[in-house]
Amino acid sequence: MVILRLREKDYLKKKTKEAMSQEMKFEIDREKTEWQKRHHRFENFLDQEIKREKPSAESSPDSKKDFI
Repeated sequence: MVILRLREKDYLKKKTKEAMSQEMKFEIDREKTEWQKRHHRFENFLDQEIKREKPSAESSPDSKKDFI
C-alpha cells in the first residue's frame, strides 16, 4: 500500500512537471508570436514611410544631390 502511494506521488510529480513544462512552452511560443507580429507591423510601417518619402525626394532637385 505504501509503495502504491509513493508511486502515485511520483506519477503526480512527473505529470505536474510535464504540465508546467508544456505551459511554459506555450507561454514562450505565445510571446514569440506576439513579438513577430509587432516586428512585422513595424517593418510594414517603415516600408510605408520610405514609400512616402521617396516621391517627395525625387521631385525636388536638391534632394537628388543627396542621393548621388
